[in-house]
Amino acid sequence: MQEINEICAIIPTYCPDTDFPSRLELVTAQVGHVIVVDDSGSLETGPHLELVLAGYRNLTLLHNTCNRGLAASLNIGISEASRLGYKWLLTLDDDTVVASDMCRQLLDNWAILSQSFPMGILAMSWGHLSGPTSRPKGLWNEKRMVITSGSLFAMDTYDRVGQFRNEFVIDSVDSDFCLRVRRQGLRVIQIASPGFTQRLGLPRIVRWGPFRFRVQEHSPLRSYYRVRNSTALAKEHWRREPLYLAGAVYSDLQQLVVTLLFH
Repeated sequence: MQEINEICAIIPTYCPDTDFPSRLELVTAQVGHVIVVDDSGSLETGPHLELVLAGYRNLTLLHNTCNRGLAASLNIGISEASRLGYKWLLTLDDDTVVASDMCRQLLDNWAILSQSFPMGILAMSWGHLSGPTSRPKGLWNEKRMVITSGSLFAMDTYDRVGQFRNEFVIDSVDSDFCLRVRRQGLRVIQIASPGFTQRLGLPRIVRWGPFRFRVQEHSPLRSYYRVRNSTALAKEHWRREPLYLAGAVYSDLQQLVVTLLFH
């Protein structure tokens, strides 16, 4: 059974806010090492992060010379974790607020579930900072995909499945990796117990007559990657994962309607 000090957390950042250090402390207390990958490509952000994070002993800060995207930053961080000899990886976003026992929950559940079937990824359920989230039923659920943040997997799994897909840049990076994990015959499991909170886009309340809608705001570039990448995955996996195809078509149509009506 793996121990907490055998886990390396990978956190890509892009101009994180002033509360980032306090969120980071919740992570450093639960893992053996943290690798922060500064993906801002900014001459100002890099030195600022160096100063802010200087006091951490179990932390490595890496800088991308330009904005390379989430996937490339994850791969860079994992490469460094491999060089340092870590066998277990925990991927997080820079706005993730983890529970104080999140890693303990992941480790305990991995030890139990891995006795029954081959594990690929074990993820935590989570809540939106911008609103309530329904809690899944049961103690755990098998998933086609989980978000990158709050996911634990072995370095062996990463080596077997391959790197995160650099050309996807930001959206569907997690979906692509999960689908490839499943193709290897490994399970993607999500624990029902919530382990962290974070934001998902920028919510905006829109009034339409007597109705109110919560609309997630994304930049045009983010919306482009979202549709392009999900379409690419649907074409690649439709035979093996027909439900993903159905979900991708529904999500893209929903995004189209929301864009036309509210953006």
